[in-house]
Amino acid sequence: EELFVRAEGDPVKRNDPVYQIYSPELVSAQEELVLALNRQNRNLISAAEQRLRNLSFPAALIEALKRDRRVRQSVIFRAPRDGIVQMLSVREGFYVTPSVEILSIAGLDTVWVEVLVSSEEAKRLRPGLPVLVSVDGFPERQWEGQIDYLEPEIDPRTRSLRARVILDNADRVLRPGLYARIQVSGDAGEAVATVPAESLIRTGRMDRVVMRREDGSFKSVEVTVGQYFDGYYEILAGLETGDTIVTSAQFLIDSESSKSSDFLRMSPIDGAMASMAMSGDGAGNDQNDEPVWVGATVEEVIDDHRMTLAHGEIEAWNMMGMVMDFQVQADIDISHLQPGDEIHVQVRKDPDYYFMVTEIHGPMNREAH
Repeated sequence: EELFVRAEGDPVKRNDPVYQIYSPELVSAQEELVLALNRQNRNLISAAEQRLRNLSFPAALIEALKRDRRVRQSVIFRAPRDGIVQMLSVREGFYVTPSVEILSIAGLDTVWVEVLVSSEEAKRLRPGLPVLVSVDGFPERQWEGQIDYLEPEIDPRTRSLRARVILDNADRVLRPGLYARIQVSGDAGEAVATVPAESLIRTGRMDRVVMRREDGSFKSVEVTVGQYFDGYYEILAGLETGDTIVTSAQFLIDSESSKSSDFLRMSPIDGAMASMAMSGDGAGNDQNDEPVWVGATVEEVIDDHRMTLAHGEIEAWNMMGMVMDFQVQADIDISHLQPGDEIHVQVRKDPDYYFMVTEIHGPMNREAH
């Protein structure tokens, strides 16, 4: 008949009225108690009181009914505790049955933080580990808590595990819906080799870095990558602690290599332009600068007329097959190309772009546009 709360999120105090309802069953149960009181039959009085309690009739109203013996046609239900309205499924005038959940009130003295953890990180977590929680709205504060529960299964959509952290919230500062960051004091692991994130070349087919040899030449090395943390990747295989790797312009250096090749034509060059060198004889100054045709597979189409291709060996340039970026001539339409398309491209060396696609035939593996 009447709602005293209007929306989800409304705060309530213990004993605040939340709704008023008319129920023939509640009226009938009150009448039974009044009849038993009038007959002064203790067994009937006890049975009638128990029925009202089973129907969640407020205890204060049972005592009032025993005093004044006045049946209430409508009954006001009050909040059993402090909190906020977490769910409100009715409006005034709604007809409800015993199966309908009218509303729920969530206490705020303790709150849960639900944390999504990657599958790699999850193996280092366990219930009981202490955590520090910070919230954007309160940068000056941190809350201490601990991991209470880890779900047993990985979410197949996000490939992450859900963990639950319990926080004390006696001052009611934290509210449902806030975003938080947590720092977990995990168990210490073994020392591992790491590389800066900017040094890693990731193509989708393999991961590699460019390593500098003791004689000053360079070598492309395939690596197995582990976890990422704070700007560094863990290296599980392919490098040893103490190896020197290229962290700037490694994509340019790597463009003349593949995972199995050494930089046979790469030699140390003094001066600031060393990192820009494409090969010992320099891009654009090769003895054979004539355009060449080569088969390739589209890896990615990039804006501003660039694309990543996995191309075959180019014998005329003494270049082995590899994955690399190409600039595309401005008058060529590449909008119809898709990853996986098999094409033939004409490529020439260009002093500005190093390698320029000047003509495209294909795709060969699907109907041409």
